[in-house]
Order: sequence, then C-alpha cells, then structure tokens
Amino acid sequence: MGKTRKQEREAILNRKYPIDTDIFIDFLRGRSEAVDFIKGIFPEVSVSVVTIAELYAGVREGEERDQLENALASCRQ
Repeated sequence: MGKTRKQEREAILNRKYPIDTDIFIDFLRGRSEAVDFIKGIFPEVSVSVVTIAELYAGVREGEERDQLENALASCRQ
C-alpha cells in the first residue's frame, strides 16, 4: 500500500539534509558558499556518524574543537 498525500507531505516537511564532511569544514572555516548553503537549509541539517568521526579526526584542540562542538550541538537541536 502506498503513502497517502498527507504522509508524503509530512515526509517532505520532515526531510533532513545530510552534510558532507568537506561542506561542514568549509562552513567552519567561514567559506561564504558553505555558510550560505547551510544557513539556507538550517535547521533541516543532519550530520552522519561517519562525518562526525572524520571531523573529530582532523580537528585541532582549543578554539577549533570548541567551534566544532558548538556547531554539532546546533545540528542536534
């Protein structure tokens, strides 16, 4: 049995957009294209566990790590 129109609308409205590691890094570095893209779809943003692992593998301690954790916390809300 197929989805009803209401279910299809709800699926579209509840859609999350997975963000690739490279896009997330560009966002954190303030690259305008990535910032504009993520701001345009926020809060419908999702970050996979693979992307999170890649981000933590490459992040430097200190301010960069704090910035990453704050950005990821925003995606969880």
